[in-house]
Amino acid sequence: MDSNYVLKGDEFMMKGDKALKGSAFGNIFGSKGERAEKALELYKSAATQYKLGKKWEKASEAYQRCITCDQTLKSGETGDFYVESAKAISNVNKAESIQFYEKAIEHYASENRLDNASRYKKEIAQIYESEFEFHLAVKAYQEAADFFQADGKRTSEYNQMRLKVAELSTLNASGDLIAAIKIFEDIGDKYMENKLTAPSAKELYFKSCLLYLCNNDSVGCGIALERYLDKDPSFASARQYKFVVNLIKAVDNNNVQMFSDECFEFNKIIPLDKWKLNVLNKIKESMQPLQQVEDGGFR
Repeated sequence: MDSNYVLKGDEFMMKGDKALKGSAFGNIFGSKGERAEKALELYKSAATQYKLGKKWEKASEAYQRCITCDQTLKSGETGDFYVESAKAISNVNKAESIQFYEKAIEHYASENRLDNASRYKKEIAQIYESEFEFHLAVKAYQEAADFFQADGKRTSEYNQMRLKVAELSTLNASGDLIAAIKIFEDIGDKYMENKLTAPSAKELYFKSCLLYLCNNDSVGCGIALERYLDKDPSFASARQYKFVVNLIKAVDNNNVQMFSDECFEFNKIIPLDKWKLNVLNKIKESMQPLQQVEDGGFR
């Protein structure tokens, strides 16, 4: 069945090439735009057949030929065809898909379609993240945040991109912990300005505290805790607050057992996600380098 789709795709591609080139007689009476319009529909049909046949490279190539037609027609779909080309090739070649997404973003930005530019910059960031290329993911998420900010319509998306920057930057050995703390604090403060988002501020303040400890700054962590309490008095009754207070004590006393016990007990009540486990690992390693916190357990 797949081979039938591919054969149909090949047929549409040949017809598209022929339509775009035209004939000596046809070129006299038909305009270049008319040939491009006819070829465009044939190339789109070819791309559909190739996708059904799971021939992703050919589908991507068909969309690239659509771009050639669109540049003649000037119908403003070049960016969209780059995206379709990227989506098709991403099934077999992530690196090449990123190149096409970048070209799409360039077109969207030049056309003031910042919503699309930000969306596909985010897509690039997610690809890098899935490939564990965290330094490239951080850069792409920051660029996505810049697009969302410039667009000025989707504040929540802008904040989400900045939070990804903060989280992923801490996974690199050279990650800027102070910059990540500032992002968590800044967005946490903004959350406190709205009753609907205020409850979410605790989580960001909690992450900031963990990063202070990860940065070997228990004093700064204590000062930050007081500052967070001034902004959100309800934080004092949160388990995260009590947990951080006890972690500070463990770190100041270099008490690895106490640190492990506190993590173990907290994890039983509020399961720690991978990001927090990673940060706690780093804190514990700084206390006792040869002993690591196992994923999901602290004994």
